[in-house]
Amino acid sequence: MSASADEIANMFVRSRSTGRPVKPPHCERSYDLQGAYYVQRRFVDAYVRTGERSVAGYKLSATSPASQAALGIPEPLIGALFSDEVLASGSQVDTSVFHCPMAEAEVAFVVLQDLPELCSRELVLESTALVPAIELADSRMTGWPQAMTSFSPQDIVADNAFSGRLVVGAQVSPRDIDVTRIAVDLTYGEEVNSSSVPAVIRVDPVSLIGWLSRGVHRVSGRLREGMVIASGAVAGPVPVTDGVVAADFGPLGTVSAVLSAGPPA
Repeated sequence: MSASADEIANMFVRSRSTGRPVKPPHCERSYDLQGAYYVQRRFVDAYVRTGERSVAGYKLSATSPASQAALGIPEPLIGALFSDEVLASGSQVDTSVFHCPMAEAEVAFVVLQDLPELCSRELVLESTALVPAIELADSRMTGWPQAMTSFSPQDIVADNAFSGRLVVGAQVSPRDIDVTRIAVDLTYGEEVNSSSVPAVIRVDPVSLIGWLSRGVHRVSGRLREGMVIASGAVAGPVPVTDGVVAADFGPLGTVSAVLSAGPPA
């Protein structure tokens, strides 16, 4: 007998609290992307009930044409961000609660006023601010990250698109910067992972926010004032545990986090 959506959702909730990985959902149930988003909604509802948290925004995964082709999907995948997992630059992060955290530099947006389902590029520019961000992505599934290519799009969506933590810097007007022309340095210890954004981003992040607004209306609600949107990796992923991870986005600013394999003293 295949597992129900609620059983899979609760499996992921338990994994987040215990740190024990679980089998990819495709091992327990056969379902399409619509079914995977239903599992994700059940997970989000259950996870919000387990603590003093709320949905604080959304993250996009598989935003490039190459990653979508590899997964056999026509559009990015969506996950939720939680209020206790969006942190200010310089925050301390306990990595012991992760399965295997991977750091990625991302261009993120802060929603300054509620966005409608259909919003133009001009409205996005008027209604959002840019922030430099580092995502600490993680999966609750066995095989992460070594065998992550075996995960189906349905697995990724059910696992909330590998959400972990999002660390964000200071706000900048999107009119002041061409985000498709930024070079990014992601630094962890002695390792520098550099990315010339035009070589990585083939879809304008501003246009992705308009797409996300339509997608969120389809599955769960709307983009509301104060929400944070992570638009996909532009440098990384880099496996991390202890130490300082930082990203320099040039004119967009810098962001950093202090990682430790245990709670802050």
